[in-house]
Amino acid sequence: METNIPRKKFLEKLLRPKIQYIGLDLGVQSVKLVQLDAGETDNQYPPVLKYGMSALPPGVFNDGIIHKPEAVVNSLKRLAEETDWPEKATVTLGISGKQVITRQLKLPQMPLKELEQAVRFEAEKYITIPLNQLFMDFTVMEEINLEEAPGYSILVAAAPQNMVYNLCQVMQKAGLNPLAVDVEPLALYRLWRAFYFDEQLTNQAIINIGHSNSHLVIFKGDSVQFSRVIPLAGNQLTEAVIQVIGKEVAAAEEKKRSQKIVHL
Repeated sequence: METNIPRKKFLEKLLRPKIQYIGLDLGVQSVKLVQLDAGETDNQYPPVLKYGMSALPPGVFNDGIIHKPEAVVNSLKRLAEETDWPEKATVTLGISGKQVITRQLKLPQMPLKELEQAVRFEAEKYITIPLNQLFMDFTVMEEINLEEAPGYSILVAAAPQNMVYNLCQVMQKAGLNPLAVDVEPLALYRLWRAFYFDEQLTNQAIINIGHSNSHLVIFKGDSVQFSRVIPLAGNQLTEAVIQVIGKEVAAAEEKKRSQKIVHL
């Protein structure tokens, strides 16, 4: 199974008109999809063709790890029937969790081949998982001035290979064709950069609150300055509601959602 898609080839596919893409978000409580028309449009935002959500049983998926693959496959197939998506649809999947890593590095400017080696060398100082067990990539966010020479601000993203393989295998068992696996905080950045960028605002931040984790991404201008997965999210909010009203989890979830805080 091919997992390393060249950036140029990926961008050519992404920018090609009249192609429909499906994005999948696999969460603790549900799996969600949205299909956009990536062709030319007069609207500011690409048209939404389909969207849907299918609930997952408790204990199926947590912190990026699928504990019950068949339950996820069944939910995906059910969602496929409800939304009538194409057979062997091409999908992009977002991943997150404590083992998904994003880091900012500052390095002197150098040729690309040397930069790739330098990034791996620097990454080993901050990443405790052996690099040969990770899928890792990086992008140059902007040119900066270091103390002694021109430099680059670099954003590094990495995820365990076994996590990525397991997710792709589940997608394939459900009849899907995984095109790319993306790190959720960086997907948030690209969404913001494409549709919500405001040149009048110097510093901006996005907080995406999930069930078990939240994603915090801070931008300066049009580049990522800080990105972290924070283990504080909707589940802790549910526990706080339980402590206040003294009810079981289901009742606390209902109370939370009735206050317009949904799907956390």
